[in-house]
Amino acid sequence: MDIVVLGGGIVGLTVANLLVQNPDINITLIDPQTPQLVWSNIEYDKRCSAIAASTRKVFESIGIWQDILNERVGIYNEMLIWDQDPQVQVHFTAASISADNLGYIIENRIIQKALYNKLSLKNNVDIVVGSANDLEQHHNFARIHVGGRHIECKLVIGADGINSWLRNKVNIDALGWDYKHSSLVATIKSQLPHNNTARQRFMPDGPLAFLPLDDQYLSSIVWSSDPNKIKYLMQLEPQEFCKQLAAEFAFTLGDLELHGSRADFPLRMLHANKYVVPRIALVGDAAHVIHPLAGQGLNLGILDAAALADTLQQAHLHQYDFGKLAILRKYERNRKSHNISMLALIETVKQMFAINNKAFTKLRFNGMHCINNLNFVKNTMMHFAMGL
Repeated sequence: MDIVVLGGGIVGLTVANLLVQNPDINITLIDPQTPQLVWSNIEYDKRCSAIAASTRKVFESIGIWQDILNERVGIYNEMLIWDQDPQVQVHFTAASISADNLGYIIENRIIQKALYNKLSLKNNVDIVVGSANDLEQHHNFARIHVGGRHIECKLVIGADGINSWLRNKVNIDALGWDYKHSSLVATIKSQLPHNNTARQRFMPDGPLAFLPLDDQYLSSIVWSSDPNKIKYLMQLEPQEFCKQLAAEFAFTLGDLELHGSRADFPLRMLHANKYVVPRIALVGDAAHVIHPLAGQGLNLGILDAAALADTLQQAHLHQYDFGKLAILRKYERNRKSHNISMLALIETVKQMFAINNKAFTKLRFNGMHCINNLNFVKNTMMHFAMGL
């Protein structure tokens, strides 16, 4: 076996799909459960992701993009961001950068299903349902223990999430903190159409985003605030919850109605001190986790997967041992600085909008007004967010 991938989420499935395109590379994918492949389309997945152009290109290279489009996909051509005053907005448009759109809002389960179905068609992959319970690192190979199986490989890729078993097993330290915030996610039906526009309002206690789904009157929301407020919102009757949600969003989309159930999850920041050690590489949330306010978390993980797969493919082409640290550090150098820059940017934006004194609020007001009138600044921001 050449490579073991721990984690069958979107990032793990992506890196596996990219690698098995080379028929000479053999993969074992290990995950505790088989992904959900059948569901009722009446209720939307509460976990949706904003997909940038860079991620779309990766999915196109794997050959799953059309499969995703055949399900249901929200597209946004514009984005509106505002502070406490809805009259002062930063307005982004795809037309201003001659793009077809700014991105896509897609249910996570749709992406995972397309990736899993594509991977399962390959002959050079073994999909194992189970959990790794031990790891041995040797000079020329690693050995993973899964139940009664012992799998030897050149490299183990950790795509096993924020609480990564692999990261902890190889003693890679991670800087991080609890934001002392939670996010509430739900699907909302609005009185007014969203017109393929993503909207986000920043309040002192956290941002509230409405992300357009394929139906003009349905949006996926992400409402971030302190845990006590989120707990209170989760316990409200649907009608009262929607009444408070509409007021918080300044009735931008009129009256609102809950479409399905609500869910909440805690927010953390994390960044691993290392992405690689001999025979080990981390991708996605196992390496870094950011605040969801810009919707960049999954896109960063997909770019990790693409960069690592490219590094390994090049090493394999030249018959190098791609589990060696010298090879793996090429991937780390490729991704680490970019991810740290994004982490710093998101943290700066979060802190900037959390300050609520009168003088800074006025400064922020003037800054947003200025940005909205500087097209070259907005265009640069859009290209960066789209991974272009």
